[in-house]
Amino acid sequence: MALFKKNIWLAFYITVIFWSIFTTVAAYYTYQNVYQDITLEQANITKISAKSLQSSFQQYETILNLVAAELTRRGSLDDKNSVYNTLNTAVEMDQTIVAFVIFNVRGEPIVSAPLLPIPDQSSLLNTSQTKDTFKATLKVEGVVLGRTYYSDIIGEIILPFRKTVRDREGKVLFVLSLSISLKEGFDYFINNVQESLVYNTFLYRKMDRYFQLAPFDKIYDKNIYNYQIPLAVIKKSIALPVENKGESYNFIEHGSEIVYHEINLPAKHSITASAYLDRYQLWLITEVEFNVIRQLFLQKVIIILVLYVFSLSIMFILFRSIALNQENKSKALTYQATHDFLTNLYNRFYLEQYFKEFKKNELFSVIFINIDNFKLINESYGHAQGDKILKDVALRLKDIVATDDLLVRISSDEFVIVSNENNRPLIEYFCRKIVQSFGVVFRSDGIEIAISASIAVSSAPQDGATVDIIMRNVDLAMYQAKKTKNCVSFYEHRLLTEYLYNNDVENELKKALEKNEFYLVYQPQLGISNNLKGVEALLRWNNSKLGNIPPDIFIPIAEKSGYMNIIGEFVIRRSLEDVHELKQQTGRQFDLSINVSVKQLQNADFYTVMVALLERFKFDASTVLLEVTESVLIEDIEQVRATIIKLKERDLRISLDDFGTGYSSLTILKNLPIDELKIDKSFVFDMLIDSKTFSMVEGIIAISQKLKIITVAEGIETEEVKKALKNLGCDIYQGYYFSKPLNKEGLKKYLQNYLIG
Repeated sequence: MALFKKNIWLAFYITVIFWSIFTTVAAYYTYQNVYQDITLEQANITKISAKSLQSSFQQYETILNLVAAELTRRGSLDDKNSVYNTLNTAVEMDQTIVAFVIFNVRGEPIVSAPLLPIPDQSSLLNTSQTKDTFKATLKVEGVVLGRTYYSDIIGEIILPFRKTVRDREGKVLFVLSLSISLKEGFDYFINNVQESLVYNTFLYRKMDRYFQLAPFDKIYDKNIYNYQIPLAVIKKSIALPVENKGESYNFIEHGSEIVYHEINLPAKHSITASAYLDRYQLWLITEVEFNVIRQLFLQKVIIILVLYVFSLSIMFILFRSIALNQENKSKALTYQATHDFLTNLYNRFYLEQYFKEFKKNELFSVIFINIDNFKLINESYGHAQGDKILKDVALRLKDIVATDDLLVRISSDEFVIVSNENNRPLIEYFCRKIVQSFGVVFRSDGIEIAISASIAVSSAPQDGATVDIIMRNVDLAMYQAKKTKNCVSFYEHRLLTEYLYNNDVENELKKALEKNEFYLVYQPQLGISNNLKGVEALLRWNNSKLGNIPPDIFIPIAEKSGYMNIIGEFVIRRSLEDVHELKQQTGRQFDLSINVSVKQLQNADFYTVMVALLERFKFDASTVLLEVTESVLIEDIEQVRATIIKLKERDLRISLDDFGTGYSSLTILKNLPIDELKIDKSFVFDMLIDSKTFSMVEGIIAISQKLKIITVAEGIETEEVKKALKNLGCDIYQGYYFSKPLNKEGLKKYLQNYLIG
């Protein structure tokens, strides 16, 4: 940068040189673009004109052929009135047709429509404009396009189309001649040329070099159609495209592409695009003067030149101030790179650079702040309100943070404070002030929004010697804080131990099915008279590395890591297999309760797999209860409800597990077809020692009875609890008081010795 500032004028001269080269190149390419645009449009006009002319010619050929066929069918021209009517009908059908005449082989008119004042002894063979083309008509089978000429009889310039009509032996019967008004029949051709202003299009005959359609400026000049283009001019115009294309004249003449050549004479410099209409032996020419290209080029290049001069004029001023601008820009970029655009706090990039200067065992604390449920705020009030809250949060934190502490916004709803203090009581007091600041309602645009924050803290050197360790630890503490929210969580070593243990559990979980480490136990469920109603299948895991792992640890990990569907299918298959086998061995009939997670119910294949397994073991679906928890309402209730209804249609029953522990129990009863309620064991444990809990259990049973839903109480461990539940009207009982969960063999012995009913 210093070298650049010292040689600023050298840079200026170099810039001028490059800018001049660029301007020159731009001017060159501008000329090329103008030239290409003109020639491309010229080719398009030529193609369109060629197609239009051929279409018009074919239309008139068709009319001639139809009239010829009609007259041939009659076989005679004796009935002049009938012949006249035929010709006149054709004339009246098309306003571009000015005359329809029948001639004999001597070129003398026989019948004309409309009736024309044709002089006696009049013959096409006596007129120079018609003589040669009439003779040519007598020699060919098809339609011949005659020379364009001014007809004194008709009173305008016409294009004649003629056709010789012969009998079956080939003898000439008569010649049909169709006269087309130049003005009416080819107005589109004239208008196209007139509208373009740039191009001049004309048509001339190859065989005799007369204009079929003259150039626009002379198209209505009747004398121009008696002008025969000199052969030397034709040869020169033909030689150029043959030479340029590198092909024979015959190839170009019978090809379908447009050919170009330049005419560079003292009095005329132009570009010509030519298309040959092979069927009619006509050359269609579209011509543009080079002066037009130069004018269009100058119109465009002037803008480039003005910009060039203007840019050079202001370049000096720009280079004078460039050093200062660069310095200001550098400061602005540095600020943008290190600050959050919304709150103007330092950002994650700055924090990373800041931490690079920290030494091992340095004294500091990292306070990690996460706004609770901020996504819900954005969804409810909009991102604009969310941004206002973030700005307000930043201002509140600025008021609390000490001047020598660092405040950073590291993501949407996350802030970090790096404090030079690591004394826990002082840090805890500081965090409480932050919690209190969030307790004040946020007001914006007449809206009051109450929010809270979860705070995690890790301090050095007691929690770790390096920044990386401290940042890992504060993440673990935040994970703990998010379980309850609106609290302060300090890092403890057990959090790392739990994290590592959970990682080990997840890793071992991936191999547990392959190693056959999962097994099932069954806990009996009894009725009022101690009669066995059913069993609940409970999953257990004995890992070779970690030992027995409780379900409340590995089930959430399985759901989070995506293994719940595989494990759940194992539970269903194994429990159906075991119970089917036990029923056959003991002759006993009882219900089977299987726990299923919301992840399983959301799986599109769950219903199909469930039905297939029931059919495989010939299992009575009405004896199967699928136990779900209240989390079904937190997830996709509509999808889950649809699956449950389909299962109910197959006679399976639904049990709502852990009823009363969530926030949406009554809503679930309203939205889902529940057959059974399981009163959570936390209520059962406390119902005799806490009157409120007792009242809740009483209310749950009363609601169930009103809704005619069976109630199941789990976690019963004493006779007193059983009696209390019985008095309240509970239907089914489960707990250690009756039996611990039994393996398959233990359940078999239980069934053989217990009353079923």
